[in-house]
Amino acid sequence: MRVSLVTTKAFTLIETVIAIFILITVIVSVSYAYINFMGSSVFSQGYQLAIDNIRLGTGKIFNDIRSGLNFDIVSNRLIFADRNCNQIEIFKEGENLYFKLENRQIPIFDNDLVSLKNFSILSDDPSGNPDFYFGRSKKIILFDYVFEVKTNKGPIPFKFRQAISPLNSVLPVSPCL
Repeated sequence: MRVSLVTTKAFTLIETVIAIFILITVIVSVSYAYINFMGSSVFSQGYQLAIDNIRLGTGKIFNDIRSGLNFDIVSNRLIFADRNCNQIEIFKEGENLYFKLENRQIPIFDNDLVSLKNFSILSDDPSGNPDFYFGRSKKIILFDYVFEVKTNKGPIPFKFRQAISPLNSVLPVSPCL
């Protein structure tokens, strides 16, 4: 006679409850990490968009000044001529910088992304023979910016300086006389 020693193996109630508890803990932890990751992603995208807006605006200023002529700073306004001898002004009004060209004011930065809290313009004093343009032209112009970057977690201060050396400061005569 043969006796079979086959036993049925199954989980007990306590083992099942522990397994379900571990599974729920893992799901909650992963969900919490995913929610935090998504919040950080939204924050970093907003911050990067604002920084790109600052980069675009300051790049526009850089390009126009590099090819500009006849620079004058009057009460924190930069007045100069572009390569076509059109007069341009760069000035702060409210919480933004503006280009003024042909009686049109064009904002440089997006007010929904950044606000300009402080702005100043510095430059060197020309030295040399005033009979020649290079003797009376500015060799370097320094912009001092204090921005407030707007994010979903609140404003973040952002301060930097931009130095620009106009290319046309070496000309013997200004083409815009």
